[in-house]
Amino acid sequence: MTSNSREFSDNLVKNFMGLFFTPEIEKRKREKTIDSDFKLLAGQVIFFPNGTQPLVRLNDEVSANAKLKDVEIENGKKREIIDKITLNEKEFENCGHATFIFLNDKLLHCSFDFHRNKAIIKNHLDSAKEFYITAEYASKENLLNAFIDNAFSSMEILAKSELLLEPMSGLDKKANHNRIKSEYNKRAKNISDEFEKDKRIVLNKLSELRNKARYLKGDLSFDFEKEEIMKTIEKTINRIENIYN
Repeated sequence: MTSNSREFSDNLVKNFMGLFFTPEIEKRKREKTIDSDFKLLAGQVIFFPNGTQPLVRLNDEVSANAKLKDVEIENGKKREIIDKITLNEKEFENCGHATFIFLNDKLLHCSFDFHRNKAIIKNHLDSAKEFYITAEYASKENLLNAFIDNAFSSMEILAKSELLLEPMSGLDKKANHNRIKSEYNKRAKNISDEFEKDKRIVLNKLSELRNKARYLKGDLSFDFEKEEIMKTIEKTINRIENIYN
């Protein structure tokens, strides 16, 4: 471990101890629910998507799945280390976490995942894929109204998914079309990334066309390529999937 990584590790432990573990340990000592000589072997902070006070768990309260991997140490020999820790309880499937394991008062491993609403977003992503597949079929068959309606549904669900990734985004699970579009576009201010701009252009354009396509309100003029819309939707799906892999 380099001096920089050691310094980072020490500061990380210090900050989490000060913010979460030490106050929890001291509180429990006052309440006499743990011994005065309590030793921290493992600590876990669970972050809720609605901003509720984080849950702090100590030692045998910590529950998680540990993914292991082999690393080469010397002379071709390998040893098994913890690669990643994930929450394993259904009641916390939409929560983020920080999990620490200690050995002889030193940090052995820590894992972080601050993404919230994972199970909710997975359901959204599955739905967005269905609309994407239907839009793809409609595009090939030149069913323009069906293409626009399904492409819009896919892109809007993806936009909502990205908003739900944010802690305390303020987006209700039942948010309407205008709310999703408004919140999504707010985050476009000062964005220089071209793909981020493209996603919003696609959502806004499809939103304009949807009423015409679904309810036959006005002339359905179409001034950009269906293939580009599909590429943007597909890339958005892949990007959200990659966050959770």
